[in-house]
Amino acid sequence: MTRRTARTTAKARLARPLLAGVMMTGAALTLSGCFYLSPDEVTSYNASDGIAANVGKVQLSNILVVTSAKGAAGNLYGTATNPTQEPVQMTVTPSGGAATTVTIPAATAVRLDGQTSGNSTATAGPVEIAAVGAAPGANTQVTFATDAAGSVPVTVPVVLDTAPYGSASVSHATYDAPTSSAGE
Repeated sequence: MTRRTARTTAKARLARPLLAGVMMTGAALTLSGCFYLSPDEVTSYNASDGIAANVGKVQLSNILVVTSAKGAAGNLYGTATNPTQEPVQMTVTPSGGAATTVTIPAATAVRLDGQTSGNSTATAGPVEIAAVGAAPGANTQVTFATDAAGSVPVTVPVVLDTAPYGSASVSHATYDAPTSSAGE
């Protein structure tokens, strides 16, 4: 082997890993470049089944009505958060239901279904509706009112009384395997 061939072979051995590194870097930059062409999501949306609204300083989140059918009794679900340093009295009047007044303690969130919220022991409600005027899958109106904010009508979704919100269990069809007679 001549000196020239040995140098060429050594250069080739060094060039292959260098070329592979350059190609991998180019591929990584090309693939990550899609990020620059994709717009960021800037539209506000509720990442829940219910809706969000504000009644003055009271923040409502995941507000929805749970019922088994149109005309059946139902319950209002959701959370009301009072960020102020004073308790707030809020009147909730669902379409088809009687007005219910709930007290939201200062700097606290309460669930409108009467359960505790997180680490808090404060409860409010439950807000019950004698006859829901909309079928599951439709919307109904609920009016929230405080002394400071006045009345705020909110359109909320109506969902079926099954998990995760309702207590009714879903019935599924059962299958009974045919049995053969002993004489056949």
